[in-house]
Amino acid sequence: MTERATSFGVLGPVAAYEQNGDIVPVVGRRQERLLCALLAASPHAVSADRLAEAVWTDGAPSGPGPLRTVASRLRSSLGGVIVSRGTGYAIEGCSIDAGRFEKLCVQARGSPPAETTLLLDEALGLWRGRAFEELEDVDWVQPLAVRLRELRCEAVERKGEALIELLELGSAAAVLEAHCAAEPLRERPHGLLMTAYARDGRAADGLRVFERFRCRLRDEIGLSPSQWLRNVERSILVGQETTRLELATESSTANGGYHHLPGWLPRIGSSFVGRHAELERIVQWLKDRTHPVITIVGAGGIGKTRLAVQSALRCWDGFQHGAWMVELAEVSDPTRVAAVCAAALEIDVATGDWVDRLIESLRDREVLLVLDNCEHVVEAAAALAARIARDCERVSILATSREPLRIICERVERLAPLHDHAVELFVDRAEAIGGRIVESDLHAVSDICDRLDNLPLAIELAAAHADYLPPLKIAKQLATLMDSQLPRRDATARHAGLNAAIRWSWDLLRPDERSVLSTCSVFRGGWTPDAAVAVCGFGGSSLEVVDVVAVLSSLTRKSLLTLDHNGPDSRYSMLETTREFGTERLN
Repeated sequence: MTERATSFGVLGPVAAYEQNGDIVPVVGRRQERLLCALLAASPHAVSADRLAEAVWTDGAPSGPGPLRTVASRLRSSLGGVIVSRGTGYAIEGCSIDAGRFEKLCVQARGSPPAETTLLLDEALGLWRGRAFEELEDVDWVQPLAVRLRELRCEAVERKGEALIELLELGSAAAVLEAHCAAEPLRERPHGLLMTAYARDGRAADGLRVFERFRCRLRDEIGLSPSQWLRNVERSILVGQETTRLELATESSTANGGYHHLPGWLPRIGSSFVGRHAELERIVQWLKDRTHPVITIVGAGGIGKTRLAVQSALRCWDGFQHGAWMVELAEVSDPTRVAAVCAAALEIDVATGDWVDRLIESLRDREVLLVLDNCEHVVEAAAALAARIARDCERVSILATSREPLRIICERVERLAPLHDHAVELFVDRAEAIGGRIVESDLHAVSDICDRLDNLPLAIELAAAHADYLPPLKIAKQLATLMDSQLPRRDATARHAGLNAAIRWSWDLLRPDERSVLSTCSVFRGGWTPDAAVAVCGFGGSSLEVVDVVAVLSSLTRKSLLTLDHNGPDSRYSMLETTREFGTERLN
């Protein structure tokens, strides 16, 4: 009998090896397919019926005899590692290259760059072709093959990243160029290749990589690059080398090295002021995993995104597979929400149903997913969040929206204006651009903040003029300054001015919601539901009493009104900045 096979290869044509490394021949296509199927399930047994379907592509023969014959011949070739279990077979007492590959990848994840490249070289050297390539037509084997292929892609990308960190830029570019050619629709290697070129003094080549990828993505699947890749392009354009925000944490190893956690969050670029109670509350919820979905809700410009990013930064190292930001502000088609999430998570977006592909990738991962700006695609975002919460138990979702997602597993953190820390925010932002705020300015600063409803965005817009105007003059010219062009050139369109932030919410409203909001802007203070019904019915409005009350509730959910239950009567109110916007739109 042949010497007993002790190890097997499935990362390419199926192969069996003796302990000394010699190949054990497996003769015949059916024996190869049977061996491949047993290795795919190892160490578990596979039923005879399922094995027969895998072995015979043109229809399994009836009865157990034909499979028993193939199994007997395979057992004779391999020296007895094939065993009978119940009504099926199993392979036991051996090692498989796929298992070795995964162990090396895990080991590399927490290693310094130089060691990472050595470990990943060994891991990638195990590949000789496609995983389980003999069984590409067998449905129950393909998920395993796809997962191994994804791990291989991640390993190549981590190797390229490690080479960049070691400043071995030529080697990094060679690795990533080949990977981009093999995976033309995979975003992460293109971003890393852009970085390798830029750090090697080849910024123009890096920008050409972006443009080619952008055109291919648009022409072949109708998508745009994620915010992460656009940030890489922008960093090259302005001469910066940072490609993504990574948390470097001290390793527990004796050499005191560092490891980097996976994920991507935007660099905010300014200090975090206020919101400490809200931050601690959200962080605790995320650490406890008591709520699969947490939604930060509030008016435009109130600081939802900044709080979400700060919370994610605090919790990043608690999620094995990192924290990832998905920016939905530019998604105009709700059916694209899942696709944009997949692209942001650097999941292969070439084929398949977006939702199913996303769920399949996240099912076994521990991830903090930040869905930013959900309000204009709220139904699609809510449906996706509910599906992820149901099927991916290790994924936590932190969303920002101007209205709750309203799904059963959601916990809502509703933000109020900044109040106690408004002056501190103005001073911080003013001094960041060279403005000088002295104690005698604080009264004017407080007045500015109060007139701007203590909204963080509005305060930052006002403080942006402090490098050439003292606070007293800013206060006197506030209305003119708030309508002027924002000095910051990197602001998004919806944050380019206070009116732009409010208009973003206004454009999402139904006609009846716009009518009630603009009509109620005649109230300078709070008002009761009955007062709203009276004023909205004045002048022959078609809105009925029940309609007005329902619309008021809807506007409250969307953070354009607030409802105060203190006192004898419930009273609605709106921010002064919103009231002025609504007044301008009264007929």
